[in-house]
Formats: sequence, structure tokens, C-alpha cells
Amino acid sequence: MLLWLADAVFALHCGFVLFVVFGGFAVLLVPRLAWLHVPAVVWAVLAQYADWTCPLTPLENVLRERGGGASYSGGFLAHYLAPLLYPAGLTRRHHVVLGTFVAVLNVGIYARLRSRRPRSIARVGWRAGSFVFAVTLVSLTAVVPSAAERITFGVQMAPEKIGYDEIVRTAKLVEELGYDHFWLNDHFIPILGDKDGAHFESWTMLTAVATQTERIRLGLLVAGNTYRHPAVLAKMATTLDHVSRGRLSLGLGAGWEEFEHRAYGIPFHSAKERAERLGEALEVITRLWREHHPTFEGKYYSLFAAPFAPKPVQSPHPPIVVGGQGKRWIMPLVARYADEWNVPVGVSPEGMRERLGIVRAECERLRREPCVRGVSVFLPLANITRIPLAGPVTRLGARLMVDERAARSVLAGSASDIKARLREYVDAGATSFIITTRPSIDHDLMRRFATEVAAELRPAAVPAPRP
Repeated sequence: MLLWLADAVFALHCGFVLFVVFGGFAVLLVPRLAWLHVPAVVWAVLAQYADWTCPLTPLENVLRERGGGASYSGGFLAHYLAPLLYPAGLTRRHHVVLGTFVAVLNVGIYARLRSRRPRSIARVGWRAGSFVFAVTLVSLTAVVPSAAERITFGVQMAPEKIGYDEIVRTAKLVEELGYDHFWLNDHFIPILGDKDGAHFESWTMLTAVATQTERIRLGLLVAGNTYRHPAVLAKMATTLDHVSRGRLSLGLGAGWEEFEHRAYGIPFHSAKERAERLGEALEVITRLWREHHPTFEGKYYSLFAAPFAPKPVQSPHPPIVVGGQGKRWIMPLVARYADEWNVPVGVSPEGMRERLGIVRAECERLRREPCVRGVSVFLPLANITRIPLAGPVTRLGARLMVDERAARSVLAGSASDIKARLREYVDAGATSFIITTRPSIDHDLMRRFATEVAAELRPAAVPAPRP
């Protein structure tokens, strides 16, 4: 019974939204409806600009909770419209555009109402419809960012061999320089160099960083699924989303560092099993975030009417970033669960195109629309210099000292050379770049990249809108 009442409130809310947007056409036919429509429009426009939540939303949530259904966080539009149009969540810009659209549309309708002379309903409807179509096109142009605006930049660092204060100083600098996101790796032991070196636990450290930053998005690139049970990870991520006030991106991968697993007694399964576990983990996490008391029985993980409160700040949930490159097992998971695919070190633009083709085909098979929206590329930055042949020499050194994958991905040489290389990835579908200056963090190099490279690959070196 309570769920039926919740559905009735939902239907009432839908009717209210439709009345606000299209009620002006009814006013053209029945002018007396203006007494109801004008206050509704004023409320709706103010709600978009002030980010108010309609009282019907908490009422619907209370009824759904008490009836055993799934409640949701955020407003009506963020919950029901965002998953269709913008999986990462409606931004402040979207709300402003929606509010402006409703205001402009109805001002035009009421101007027509006051000045109209006797004419057929069909003619009025035609002109009003043309007006709606034109304003809608303008609104979509404002809401959907251009290709250049979609290019964002971030920095990843390892919380190793330095203290907490230096990690926080680096995160603050990344934010001040106009980067869009800051990432830590997810390891317990340094993966390069001395294995006995100091290395902090990254989820704990990232939560501390969240309290010391204000604007920049945060995440692990990427968390190893084998290190934590996915239900516990979902709770950890939700906590950080609240601490950061909605700035978390959940990066998750199958796990790959065998030495670390052996050293700490963590089972290191075959590549296929790790991919299967990752798939189940993503199912567990998304169910906990979206459903009320979910139950799931998988091969590796299970849930039994699991309570999960609070839900994340971001609606419908923090963006899910799946990292990996396996064509057979990982790319299908990207297509099914990811809001963003993180391209690991070693994948060329050509390899990226091939894998994106697999993702799109799988999205089509699953009938997932929209498909994966973001593609971030993880690249090591070695230097920015005008010294002749610096790029080829650096890549040769990377091939000899590390491996072919590192040599294929390393950024080195002049700023022009680096920008040309990044444009190859953009042409292949990249929407974001994440650099690292390992083995040690180099603040000067981060500054030069921000001013000499990033600033010229997007309209301005400013932060992207935050979901």
C-alpha cells in the first residue's frame, strides 16, 4: 500500500514537472489556468537556481522506505533525469540552463497570450512549438559541453617515501594549478624501487586529503578489487563521498601486482578469475548504492537483504571509473558498469580505438544508452624540454630500464611534441588525461604541464564543472 502511495506521489511529481514546462500551452487555451501556472513556474525556476528540493521528494522517499522500497538522494531531476542524460549527475550548470529554459519559454508564451488576436488554435500551437524547438536547441548546446570542454586533466601520485604534509601540499598545489582531479595509487608497498620503502594506505590518506581540499575531484587510480570486499569498499567510498561533499570518483580494477599479494598473503587469482571477481564486485557496489536492502548471490560475493545507509552524496552514485585493457574480460565490464574507462600505461591510441570499438559493440548488445561517457588516459610525464632528441632518448631509456609499455606511453620532449601526442589520444576518443611524474613527484614539472600543455588543449585552464 505504501509503495502504491509512493508511486502516486511520483505521478503527482511528474504531473507537476510537465505542468510547469508545458502548462503555458494550456494557458493559451484556458487563460484562467495562469493563476495556477505562474506560481508553479516561479517556484520551479527559483528551485533550479537555488538548488531547492521539492517537498514531494522526501515524502516519496519516506513512503518508499516504510514500504520496503528503494529511496534516493538528491532531487527529482537528479534522480530520474540524470541517469538518462548525464550519468555523472546533474551539475549546477544543468540546473541553471533548465531554469533559464523554463523561464524564457513561459515568458514567451505569456507575451503571446497578452498580445494575441483571434486566430486558430493550430496557428498558435505551430508558433509556440517552433519557439519551444528553438529554445530547446539553445539549451542543449549549453548543457552538452564541446569536445574541447570535455578534456580534463589530473595528477596521480603514490603516497610513498614522503610524509603526510608533503602529500597534502601536493594535492593543494594540484588544485591551485587548475587541474580537475587528483588521484593516489592503491598499493601497500612501493611498486618501483626499494620494496622496503614507506607507503601509506591510500583510502585513509585520500580521506585526509579530502578535508584539506575544496574543489578538485578525488579518487584512486585504480583501487585493486582483490584488496577489499566490495561491500566494505562501497561503504568506504560512500564515507569519502560525504567527507569530500560529493567529489569522489570510484576507480576500480581487477588488481595486478603479484608481489604485493604474495607478501601480504592475499590470494592472487588467475587473470580470468580476477576479472570475474571485478564484475561481481561492480554488481555488489552498484546494487548497494541504488537499491534498498539488496540481495545478490554470486560465485565469489553475496548480499542478503543488506542495509546500506547513508547513500552517496552524488546521484545516482559517484562516477565509476574502471581501469584495465583486457579485450576479452575487462572491456565488457567497462561497457556494462563504467561511467569512464581509464586507459592504463602501455595502450597506444590505436589500441584505445580497438578497445573502444569492443566497448561500443557491447553497449549496443546490452542496449545501454548512453554508453561510457569518459575515457581517461594515464601517462607518465618525464620531462618538458627543448633539448633536441630528448623525447626519443627518454623513451629509449624507459624501454631499457622499465619495459616497452612505459616507453610507449611516456611523455617527453618539447611542449609541442607532448601536445601532438595527446591530440592523437583525443582523436582516438580520450576525454581526460592523468599524468604522473614518478618515481618522485615534481612540482615544477606539474606547473609547466599545466601552463604549457593543458592550458592550450582546452579553452582555458579552469576546473571542469563538478557533479
